[in-house]
Amino acid sequence: VTFFSYMYYTSATWSLVGCLVAGFGVYPLMEPCVSDSPSLSGSVLQARYSELGMITMAVAVQMFIDTLLKRQGPAEVAVKEMQALLDRIFLGYSDRMSGLQAILRSNLPDLQNALIEAETCMSRAKQLCVEADPKQRIMAGPHTPFRIDLYKAALDILQGCMTCFNLVIISEKVWIVNASVREVDDEEANEEFAMTPNGGTIAYSSAENHSVLKIATGTMETLMVNVEEEIMHTVEQVSDALQAILRHRIEAKLDHPSVQELARMKLLDQYFTSARVDKWLIQVGKETEHIHTDRHELTNNLQARLVVGTRAIAQLHWRVAQLHSLCLKANVV
Repeated sequence: VTFFSYMYYTSATWSLVGCLVAGFGVYPLMEPCVSDSPSLSGSVLQARYSELGMITMAVAVQMFIDTLLKRQGPAEVAVKEMQALLDRIFLGYSDRMSGLQAILRSNLPDLQNALIEAETCMSRAKQLCVEADPKQRIMAGPHTPFRIDLYKAALDILQGCMTCFNLVIISEKVWIVNASVREVDDEEANEEFAMTPNGGTIAYSSAENHSVLKIATGTMETLMVNVEEEIMHTVEQVSDALQAILRHRIEAKLDHPSVQELARMKLLDQYFTSARVDKWLIQVGKETEHIHTDRHELTNNLQARLVVGTRAIAQLHWRVAQLHSLCLKANVV
């Protein structure tokens, strides 16, 4: 009765079940111990109380063994999946580059691999949202409730980072030329565009021989000196602080070096302001204005692809700043 009464007061989802079980459990205890009825003799009551004691002890032993054998709860598994996701988006893993590192080093294959693995980790992390929700607990334990709102908000921001990766990949990849949208006079006048012996077409050399990633990141380093070191330092501190906050399950205030460092650091959106991003785009346009590019298809237009890729990289850093702010607010609450 005491067990299920505690369950009634501490569980958001299973409180009604605890109340009903406790209520039905009280009824046998109200039977008198002395009665003239032969069915309620002392030996019968003794047997019933012995049975009740054995059932209670069996439940207690089972719970104790389950607690010893259980390695990790849903909240611990959720934090572990969050760590795997952060490694694939920001930090790197198993001697492989993360998506952010691949962008800064203009490495398209590693960016694609990191995105594929990040999507797998994201799928597992989202599935744990239901199981790790404190409302699903049967009863409260010694730990404070898992911060499921922070967990979900971080997943939303990281999903936005993965969307930026997709945009960068789309802007970097070489697309097949669609000959049906071209004019015959244009093809004959343009020496860079030619027909293959079998009647096919060759893409513009400007679309194939110029990397959007190299141009965008190179211009970024020119406008914002040492920004790459600042970016990597920020994502390392933000990732460590987020995991520390999610693991913190006691009432005492969190005292973690990464959390303290976040309070002293600048947000990345102070580096990637709208004015600076516009200046970045203007500089990218100046450096590529001499390159002849496709004016019929946006997918093979170098300037259009540069705008998409550059804005996606800027948006990625704004997402990091959002995650930074989220950690600061979560540690205050």
